[in-house]
Amino acid sequence: MKFSSLTGFSCFAAFLSIGVFASAMAESQSTIAAQPIAAQAISLKQQQAQQLLLQSQRLNQQISQACLAKPNQDNSKRAQQAWQNTMTAWVPFQGETIGPINQLDLAWSMQFWPDKKNITGRKIKAIQADDSAITAAAIQQSSVAVRGLGALELLLFEQGLNRENCPLSQAIAANIMLNSERLQQAWQQPKLSYNAATVRSEVTLNAEDIAWISELSHQLSFANKKFFMPLGKGEHIKPFQAESWRSQTSMTQLKTSFTSLQQLYLSGINALLISKGHPKLAGEIEQTFADMLANWPTEPSMVKLLKSDQGLAKLYRMRIDVEKLAYLIQEVLPVKLKFVIGFNATDGD
Repeated sequence: MKFSSLTGFSCFAAFLSIGVFASAMAESQSTIAAQPIAAQAISLKQQQAQQLLLQSQRLNQQISQACLAKPNQDNSKRAQQAWQNTMTAWVPFQGETIGPINQLDLAWSMQFWPDKKNITGRKIKAIQADDSAITAAAIQQSSVAVRGLGALELLLFEQGLNRENCPLSQAIAANIMLNSERLQQAWQQPKLSYNAATVRSEVTLNAEDIAWISELSHQLSFANKKFFMPLGKGEHIKPFQAESWRSQTSMTQLKTSFTSLQQLYLSGINALLISKGHPKLAGEIEQTFADMLANWPTEPSMVKLLKSDQGLAKLYRMRIDVEKLAYLIQEVLPVKLKFVIGFNATDGD
């Protein structure tokens, strides 16, 4: 099936310069960003880490209960829903560069993605063909492809929870819960290293503010990768590179990505922009987030959207907001605040 590629995204170039505001407005704006971005961002991450721990505990409990009894349609459905809730709680940590995830080496253990060669499927098959005992400790020493949410998704949604795969499902769920506990504990008193960047001209930003603005950009790159990889290039779509394609929840998780980015932006970065004299840019970023999420397709599966002309049209319309948001945050914002956002691993393929 051939699809015509979308014409290049028109450049969002001509932003109007900010006019002179009344002295009363300027005075009120100067107090908007009184609380440092870092304090607000860390508070948000602590709440998200607590939610991830709660959902992973429920996931572990649901799978244990289903396996202690006899797996049936009802308790398998509950386990699938618990997986979806845990995956949703994990999404806000994808693409992080300054949080405990890197210090604890948790990213790949929690989620092996992208999996371009179906390594997860092959590794799971190999484990199931082995007679060795399957335990949480053994899983921790296994390939990252079988330790986390992607492997458990395969077992719950592709194979279906059953007596044969219960030991492996329980071991992976226990490992996910353990890693969630480690992450939640690390965020209680996070040891974050902020690399001071060179800030030019008259705009004064501290290293923490720069780091969190850069973090927004890095996590946006990861979210955009989730959107663009399945679209492929030109006529060649790649539906099985979509995140969570087995559970048919790719679009649901992608919406969560942009929602969590919106929360990070509104936790202090928008106020900083206003306080530095850029309320128009702050409002445009906020409105782009709002428009994107308000117009989000109701279909939870990206694979289904990719396989129809109508679905592709919806994705291409989304692409306009996705590219506009990237332009505003990764191109315009650093210029306005006069600093450079460095390269990170999520920028490339």
